[in-house]
Amino acid sequence: MARKSRSQRPLFAVWLCCWAFTCSISIHGVAGVELHQHQSGWAGASSSSDSSSDTSAGGSPTIHLTSLQRCYGVRGRHCLDYYTQPYVALKQPQVHNKPCPNSCSGRGVCHGDTGLCDCPAGVGGRDCSSPDLRPCTNQYRTDKSSKQPASHIGPNKRDKDWTAPGWTQSRCVGVCDDATGICYCDGPHFGRVPAPEGSAAGSPPIRPGRLLHGNCQRLSSDDKGQPLSWGVQHGMSYDEVYGAQGWCTVDTPRVRCSCDMDGVDGDLCQLVT
Repeated sequence: MARKSRSQRPLFAVWLCCWAFTCSISIHGVAGVELHQHQSGWAGASSSSDSSSDTSAGGSPTIHLTSLQRCYGVRGRHCLDYYTQPYVALKQPQVHNKPCPNSCSGRGVCHGDTGLCDCPAGVGGRDCSSPDLRPCTNQYRTDKSSKQPASHIGPNKRDKDWTAPGWTQSRCVGVCDDATGICYCDGPHFGRVPAPEGSAAGSPPIRPGRLLHGNCQRLSSDDKGQPLSWGVQHGMSYDEVYGAQGWCTVDTPRVRCSCDMDGVDGDLCQLVT
């Protein structure tokens, strides 16, 4: 192999020093040495300022690098421009306090930046005071231009006729919460007692009742043993829901119904989350 000429040796030495400097920084970084810049660097510090090191409270060395050292080997000016940019002081976020109509009737969430209400299920309008019901039903709305939802419950919140065909996820063999389309047990023990008729939209029930969800909200047959076409394939028997040891009858029912609904938990869906 040919030996390097004398003119090549200085260039090789410079390259070797630069390579060693780069590796030194990389090795120290891997070893856990924190590399950071003085606060003055964010204020547009001169790139010719000296680097320094000190020892933090934990005893590990901290190396302060100039912007030129940080950008060593980077092509272009984007790195240097980044580290020498002027410091911009933090500003407090703008306070939004635009009032909402009627304070959203005490039911919705007021967005102070827009002055608009975010209403919960069951109510709507500019101030969350208008009913916006989701009644339980056996069929979906066919007239897409209509804003009137399909319904198969009467004023007492119960299904109009169990023997009528048709099924949707909301059809209910108990008491329907028509604000949310959720089904609850019927009966004297764990049945839901809705708010009195004529109550304001969003009024809470007199008694919440036990959740009746999933396969438990449809029955394979009625109390007389007559098959129900919309529940005969996947529904529970009448006795499992409303019998002597049924889900809606006793503290420790023979069957367990699903509680996979937002806001409830527990073996008997009794925990509000």
